[in-house]
Amino acid sequence: FIRLCESLDFPAESLSALENAYVSVTENPEVNILFKTAVDGLIYINQVWFDDATEKLTAITALHPYTLNMVLCVSALTPLSKIYADADQQEKFEKHRNSLKAKLISCKETFGIWGMDEVFWDGLFHELNNVSLGRLHFEPFHHFRDVPYKNINRGDPVILIHIPGGKPLDIDEVMASLKLAYDR
Repeated sequence: FIRLCESLDFPAESLSALENAYVSVTENPEVNILFKTAVDGLIYINQVWFDDATEKLTAITALHPYTLNMVLCVSALTPLSKIYADADQQEKFEKHRNSLKAKLISCKETFGIWGMDEVFWDGLFHELNNVSLGRLHFEPFHHFRDVPYKNINRGDPVILIHIPGGKPLDIDEVMASLKLAYDR
């Protein structure tokens, strides 16, 4: 786990916090089952599994949810690499993989915690049906809850729009993506 974090070029000062969190969720067999369920929730895009398992994990281990989120995302990288490879989407996987460092640093700067606050967005990428225009991402999604004031019901199809953290939206990158798509 720690070698994978180092390969992601995570800041040295984050490594002990992440390693301690990883050990706390993998050393106890009962807790490790919940951990694997949460990782599967990311891999198989099942937010119910994920939310249920992470709620129990934070209660049992007293880990901050943001730290737990990053440990889960890093732990999902190896199985996700196969999903991306099987779909011939290695470039997309590398973008996803490389975004974790920016999210880790952003979380530390914003909340004072080594981790990641928005975890489930990343779990959607391996469905391989998102569209990226530079750093502007669009993802079809079935909403996970009712939002009465917007007339959205749980299960309604929506489009998630997201600009990943780490650097601002670059309009030139968006235009280059549009040009590339047009040229194909």
